[in-house]
Amino acid sequence: MAKDLRLRTASESEIDLMKNRITELLEKRGLRIDHPELLSYVKKAGGDVDEATAYAKFPKQMQEELLSVMKRDFVLAGIDPKHDMVVPHPEGLFYSGSVTGSMQMTEPDGTERKILEKDLPILFQLIEQMEHIHYYSIVTYDDPKVAPQTSDVNALYHALNNSTKHGWIQPFDGPNAKFLLEMASVVVGGKENLAKRPIITPFACVTEPFKVKHMDGEIVCRNAEYGVPIMCCALPTAGANAPITQPGAVLMESAEVIGLILAAQCVKPGIPCISVPEHLAMDMKSTYTLQSSIEQQMGGMLATQLFKEGYNIPVLTWGAGTDAFAPGAEAAADVMSMAMTSTLSDVTFFQDAGQLECCRRYSPLQLIVDNDIFGMMKVLKKGFEINDETMGFKDLIEMTETTAFISNKHTFNHFREIYRPQVFGTEGRTKWEAAGRPDLYDRARAIYDDFIKTFQPRSLPDDVNKELKKVLDHANRELTKN
Repeated sequence: MAKDLRLRTASESEIDLMKNRITELLEKRGLRIDHPELLSYVKKAGGDVDEATAYAKFPKQMQEELLSVMKRDFVLAGIDPKHDMVVPHPEGLFYSGSVTGSMQMTEPDGTERKILEKDLPILFQLIEQMEHIHYYSIVTYDDPKVAPQTSDVNALYHALNNSTKHGWIQPFDGPNAKFLLEMASVVVGGKENLAKRPIITPFACVTEPFKVKHMDGEIVCRNAEYGVPIMCCALPTAGANAPITQPGAVLMESAEVIGLILAAQCVKPGIPCISVPEHLAMDMKSTYTLQSSIEQQMGGMLATQLFKEGYNIPVLTWGAGTDAFAPGAEAAADVMSMAMTSTLSDVTFFQDAGQLECCRRYSPLQLIVDNDIFGMMKVLKKGFEINDETMGFKDLIEMTETTAFISNKHTFNHFREIYRPQVFGTEGRTKWEAAGRPDLYDRARAIYDDFIKTFQPRSLPDDVNKELKKVLDHANRELTKN
């Protein structure tokens, strides 16, 4: 069991203040919900709804009642049960995932290009091999062979064939949500089984201040209908469409996330929700959007503390990702810093292994490096027990001038506990020089090259794949009609 090792950026009274202000914002300001079905659910549950403006306000008592019934312990399943993610984590650790959203990639030789459909089986199988990456995400690839309206369902088809882990899913548009859920249902044997063992988690995201777009309302309704946990996300940019201060940006995004969670509870009371408060920050000199500035990282820590301590709601945030344009020292430093602040803030999930350039770019080498960094963070979070045995007290009492600890039984009992990274050098200067002085990205490239040598696209059993293909073909026809 991991120690209760965490850094807090706010006092108990400050967290209470933020919760009170969130309650007030949702009670007095509310959310605009551009989805009539979801709006009707909120009204039926007791929300103060203005149908002319599509605004919904949530009375304080309604908020408290809905949040009290939300289920907080659940399982996000893998196709292979060994990849199941139990929430809360039974060892007090965290779960981590891969890059999401990127349309561009940087190949191991430095070539930059669009992500194509042919890259997807490679990406999902590479994630499958990464010990410390527990779930995959869908990249928004751009391939002339595939209509952009169906990129998500086509990507999920490749993911389900090439990975047995759980998947985070970003629907391209509202109508896509039902097809994504149908595809997952085929793999697990039906809609009822998907509710019991959800192998995907789609997410809805507020991207405009206090506004739930029709697309995201559809995602909430269809997910709730299937009984699948929902990721409730807000993605403002501090200084652009949110307050420039971190407390201000966190307050705004957190109110939006809680609003989405409340709306989901109106559709299906008790449905598990994961809070995803992920804001960016605008550099006010260049106007460039940043993901990994130190201020943004501190904001992420505050948001995590607010949801974990203030609401006891599982939280996902960035634990990787970088503003660097290419793999290198800056990218590694950003990821190490983000992973550490996320780990020490007691996050439930973090994501974006393999991501560069503030969500715009994917790098397989960065994915491999990030996997090692996540492994280190597990060691940090787990901590260690302190007792006479772990201190080697008996050996210290009995040691002589000729004692060599390398031959002690205590050393034999514990040496396997030390984390051995794949891409960080541990073998001494002589071997390093003999190998050509590789850095961590050289080592990552060697791992990737070995992986590619034996790579072969995979497929689910023929009968399952046949049914999956039917849903995919239906989606491709239906979503490209206009």
